[in-house]
Amino acid sequence: MQQRDNSIYYDSDGNSARRPSGPVARASVADDRGVSEQRVTALDQQVEELAQGLDDAQRRLEEARHRRDGLQSSQVSWPLYVVVILGLVTIVLEYVPASLYTQIFVSADDSVRTLLTLTFTVVGAILAIVLGELLHRTRRPTDQQVSDKVFIVLTVLAAMIYLYLGYRLRVAFTEVSGTTALNLSASEEALALTSVALIGILVTVISAYYRESYEAFAMRRKVGSLQQEVNRAQARYKEVNGDLTRARKAVAGKNGVATGSNSTTAAPPP
Repeated sequence: MQQRDNSIYYDSDGNSARRPSGPVARASVADDRGVSEQRVTALDQQVEELAQGLDDAQRRLEEARHRRDGLQSSQVSWPLYVVVILGLVTIVLEYVPASLYTQIFVSADDSVRTLLTLTFTVVGAILAIVLGELLHRTRRPTDQQVSDKVFIVLTVLAAMIYLYLGYRLRVAFTEVSGTTALNLSASEEALALTSVALIGILVTVISAYYRESYEAFAMRRKVGSLQQEVNRAQARYKEVNGDLTRARKAVAGKNGVATGSNSTTAAPPP
């Protein structure tokens, strides 16, 4: 029957090696075990520091969430990026009618008509933004002032004049040129274009009215940033904790090697 060779052992990587014997074996194993134990100590300290950092990040995340949840309902509404996208839609809806309104200026060259078109577009967008922001202040009674109501009335009047002026310009052009789209009358065609401009203004007014406050925007970004920080801390803690577990197993295995080495070199009993 073949006897097992106890001088062969396998390290933590699965590689086989011949176990040294005698004082050399004891010294080699002791040095190796000392290095491994130092690594375990270092990893243990690192895990403790990572755990403290993770707890701190989770605490700050909970505090940020608590402050965000404590905001008034009027402050938490449509995200600002949605408002920006709708603002771009408004610019397109204002540009199309404006480009047709300015066709009445037949004596102007292309650069002048382009400048007039951009002017009409910007004026419509600005009126929509201003009116939306003024109405947004009414959602928070503490921010309301008497002057706000005056400015709201003035802005509404300015928007009505803007739309009426665009309507009249298109009617005048259609009457001069004598051509309309889809066999519509001059007033019907002008009313259709003016309705497009009105829809663009309403889109921005409504989105600005329901937009989230800048404080809510900042808190939402902070919560998202802290959540990412917690996720990274958790991943790092899990990684280092796994290294610590494997290092402890390796030390335990080397302690077994040391015990086996001592048993092979001990003197036989009398």
